[in-house]
Amino acid sequence: MRTLLLSGAVVAILSAHAYGAVSGLIVRSNLALTPTQHLGEVLEQQLGHKYSVLPQATVLEQWSHSREATHSSACRDDRCLLDLLDRLQAERLFDLEILQTGRFQRLKLMEFSRNRRREVTDFCKGCGIRELTRRVQNLAEQLFSRNPYLPVHSAPIIPDPPEMSRDSWLIPALSELPIELQVPELLAVPGFEPGPELPDVPKPTSLGLPPATLIEAGAEDAVEDLLIFSRTADLVQEPQGEFLFQVSAFSPLRSVSFNGKTLVVPKETFEASFAIPYTLEAGENTFEVEAISVLGENVEEFVVFLETDLVKREKPKPPFTMVVLASVASDDNALSVDSGNSKTTGTKSSFILVPGFNFTLDHDSRIAVKSLLVGDRYQETDLRSQEIILKQLSTEWVEKLYVLRSEATLGLGGNTISLRDDNQASTLRDAWAGDYKQYTRDTFGTLSVKTTPSETMTWTTKLEYRLKDNVEDDTADGQANTGSVSLKFPALGWQHTTTVGLVITDLADATADKTETKGSYKLAVPILGVSGTAQINLVRTSYASEDSTGVVPKKVQQTYTLGVSYPIASWFILGYSLKHQRQSSNLVGDDYVKNTHTLQTTFVF
Repeated sequence: MRTLLLSGAVVAILSAHAYGAVSGLIVRSNLALTPTQHLGEVLEQQLGHKYSVLPQATVLEQWSHSREATHSSACRDDRCLLDLLDRLQAERLFDLEILQTGRFQRLKLMEFSRNRRREVTDFCKGCGIRELTRRVQNLAEQLFSRNPYLPVHSAPIIPDPPEMSRDSWLIPALSELPIELQVPELLAVPGFEPGPELPDVPKPTSLGLPPATLIEAGAEDAVEDLLIFSRTADLVQEPQGEFLFQVSAFSPLRSVSFNGKTLVVPKETFEASFAIPYTLEAGENTFEVEAISVLGENVEEFVVFLETDLVKREKPKPPFTMVVLASVASDDNALSVDSGNSKTTGTKSSFILVPGFNFTLDHDSRIAVKSLLVGDRYQETDLRSQEIILKQLSTEWVEKLYVLRSEATLGLGGNTISLRDDNQASTLRDAWAGDYKQYTRDTFGTLSVKTTPSETMTWTTKLEYRLKDNVEDDTADGQANTGSVSLKFPALGWQHTTTVGLVITDLADATADKTETKGSYKLAVPILGVSGTAQINLVRTSYASEDSTGVVPKKVQQTYTLGVSYPIASWFILGYSLKHQRQSSNLVGDDYVKNTHTLQTTFVF
């Protein structure tokens, strides 16, 4: 056993990496000898993934020399530890400190190098040796982690601090050990006098700020690092429990309050733990903790989310998403001509880019910025005038309404559509593509509410107001108002979605004013990892006034779609659809029938 007992029970172990880098380990504890040695071995094994063990006698000898040379009884200050690093020709030292006060234990692991010390602290109530072992292993993981969830404190090394009176509160007098030392004679250090254990109130340097830093700055100039951190899970399923949190400071605490209520804080304490009973409401519950110390103050807000059968916390949206769709479609009536006329077959390739940004404000609120870019190209040259470019940008505010089990979305955006114009007959060109002319510029605002009355049923209500601007024809300017309601529900193991909507268009040209009544039904059937869909869309259009022929136009458009999609990977989906569309009208030459086959690939990033 490579051990050196100090101050109750302290284990010193020296390690060296295969490349020659040396590191030492010291364990200080007021626990019994056996658990202290066990925890030291656990930490040694944890560090053993990076270091190998050197003879313990070297550590013991050089540790004694450093204490004498620096007149440091415990060798915890920067000067003594730097001297020990020099004597050992070591790269760093690790110091594990375990203090038990009543039923509470505090574990603190420090990494000391020549230019910086780093510390991480954990607390435990009534923990046995198994739980202490797990927490010691976790401290090492947190210290080396790039993304630790425990606070890791760092401070520069100041090897030669000025003198300071021991009467200052920055260096409080420490009580003697309340335990009987268990120091085997074989491991006793000649001339060693056991130092005092940590008092019930932790030292001001317990969170990583070395004594030299406080001494050099002075009490009136010291910068407080007052920490408040929760030990309670942020997601729970039971409404009643306790909110556990700790407060740690580098100067004595004056007061701690929880949701405005002042809590009892022991006099002259630097750290305090609290357990506050609570009864939660479904969804987010906010707790505010305010702490004031001699040198400063801090306020932290914590959120505990109570999940119920009706209220679930959704996974946060990623900050950036990208969806790319590429498709090839074959249309047997690309110009939608009457069945009595000659049909033109067209093959079109399309590319759709949908990037999005999500900014989460809290669990209830987020802001989304979305854009859309659509472009297509026909293989047939005589259909090039049908090619378009659509550009759209919108922003949405999304707010959860737990009382109604709803989610409200308020959106604002705009888009432009440009048509292919190889002859450049129009002088209003698209800013991005010179071969295209500007066609329309719309701005719109939307309000939608999605309600989930049960885990399997969703109602969605949407309203939209759109200002329409036709670049070449002012008579086609105006507005459009849209309202729709949809219901999504499962039945017989399949997913069903029904939608009804109404669009009222009011343009400058009164003969173009119209009302559209829409209805759709979609059936989704999953079979062996393949998603099959069948959809019916019906649009009935009625114009408000007669056209130039003296007839009030009326149209009925029916669309039937069969589709299948298969996720080859989580980011790659392959799909195929067959669409049959027919339109009937009271105008001569306005009826048509067409069939479209589409092969589509979807990439999700």
